[in-house]
Amino acid sequence: MHFSFILAALAAVSSAAPTPSAYDVAVAVASGQAVTPIIITSAQILAAAPTSKNCPAVAVAGQECASSATAAKGLTDAFNKYGQTTLGQMTALLGLMTLESGDFRFNVNQARVGQGTRAMLMFNFVYDYAYAQPELRDEVLRLGGGKHLVLSFDTISTVPDQVQHDIRALVLVDKYSFGAASWFLANKCDASFATALTAGGFPAFTNYIANCIGAGAVTPERKNGWCLAAKALKPAGAATPAECL
Repeated sequence: MHFSFILAALAAVSSAAPTPSAYDVAVAVASGQAVTPIIITSAQILAAAPTSKNCPAVAVAGQECASSATAAKGLTDAFNKYGQTTLGQMTALLGLMTLESGDFRFNVNQARVGQGTRAMLMFNFVYDYAYAQPELRDEVLRLGGGKHLVLSFDTISTVPDQVQHDIRALVLVDKYSFGAASWFLANKCDASFATALTAGGFPAFTNYIANCIGAGAVTPERKNGWCLAAKALKPAGAATPAECL
């Protein structure tokens, strides 16, 4: 996306309508002219997740902390796989994950059995995510006693801790862990959320957090994560979102 596109879009806005910020216009332009495949860079990850600088430059097997290069590849693959390549969508997903994973330092919640991935899905969603992967489905069924489980938050406790641990382990590898947030948006949220995130900026993010993720009002920490993601991903020449000034 080039700044000339943003200027052209601004020129097309009716004088009777409120003048959008450059960021809003960039989102709108991205919705119609998103380039596929997109590429997320290590530099963008470091800008969006500052404490990830403390992770090793190369991911270490068996450790939860992901390098910026590992995170960049994982998110590039996920955003392209699920077609979430507009600026608004990527900003929301990146902002969500940096908070949930502590800037990609964590892959599981040690205090809650079964919760994990870079989006910190609860186990009922971890199960659905693992089952949704054709290459993992047979193993998910085997671990679950040979039958497909239909779980909610209230019935997670009916699954033995070890089974939760083993099924979660299937999606903790980079190939799946970085794609969990994208899968959730595509499969557990109404399609209107993805559409709204394309052009809605921060208000759409707050709606996504409250009514799709179910995390309630956006806290200052979540807002900061969104702002860092927005600044990291915004096109050259686009203004910083007003909420982040």
